[in-house]
Amino acid sequence: MLSVKEAIRYFTDSDARIAYYLNELWAWWLRDIGIKNHAAFVGKDGEISSHGYRVDCAWCGVRPAMWVRLEEITNEPV
Repeated sequence: MLSVKEAIRYFTDSDARIAYYLNELWAWWLRDIGIKNHAAFVGKDGEISSHGYRVDCAWCGVRPAMWVRLEEITNEPV
């Protein structure tokens, strides 16, 4: 999962951060801690909420992210 800083860095604006699941807008978790038992998330509108929301909510999904070293796949520098 991305941090708040990474979500800002890799998704240039709120439109780029909008996610869909089964053709519906969907919020997604970030790995940063919010307040109390909350976690930061990206809302359905693509806006980042640093204060977060309760981690037991059902309307927020996970949007995995990972690094892939292309040179290890192709054996050529990229």
